[in-house]
Amino acid sequence: SSSSAASDVYKRQCIKVPTDSVAVRAMRKEFQVMRKLSHPNVLRAVALICSEDNRMQGLLLPLADSNLWTWIGRDTAANNHGGGAETPSLRNHCDGAVPSILGRHSAQVLLQVARGLSYIHVARVIHLDVKPENLLVVWPDTTVAPCVRLADFGSSRPGPDSQGKGGEHVRADLVNTAVYRPLQLFHNRGSLVRAQFGFDRWAFGCVIFDVAQGSARFRSRTGKAL
Repeated sequence: SSSSAASDVYKRQCIKVPTDSVAVRAMRKEFQVMRKLSHPNVLRAVALICSEDNRMQGLLLPLADSNLWTWIGRDTAANNHGGGAETPSLRNHCDGAVPSILGRHSAQVLLQVARGLSYIHVARVIHLDVKPENLLVVWPDTTVAPCVRLADFGSSRPGPDSQGKGGEHVRADLVNTAVYRPLQLFHNRGSLVRAQFGFDRWAFGCVIFDVAQGSARFRSRTGKAL
């Protein structure tokens, strides 16, 4: 069942390794954010791995089977969580119109993403990189809905309070991956904008489109084309 899949995700683990000093700082911040979150549809970091002289070696995370993008476009899951193994995509399971596997569970998948986003927003966390690659999937049995978790909080920022006060600013061209970025931000490239929960909601709308279509038909387009 999906509940057993949810519990199994924490039985397997992987290490996310930083590649440079910038990644080290981002990963420490990511850990500080993730350790405060606890929700079935949000990935929670297990621990920071440090050497004896306190140099960070990596971030210990639960291991997922793949990510959502694997199921809506890619033929392989070449990432830390998917292990690079060959994974069936939607295109292997449908005749070009309605996906036969993910489509059967698409409402439940999207509901889980919505619940995860709602939770982090209540916790005043703006993800700022919502996309299928950052939605990890545990799906040992495709006859039932998968367990989906929002992951990768390296770009996240604190959001404003209920009165709209506080929060942080971020460069407009660093909000979300380009094709999941609100269109108005393309007019503010390089300028600072206040991080908003709506940036995540826009990206989630694009994910809904991806799932509904069984492919991201606009992903190859540039920001200028968008």
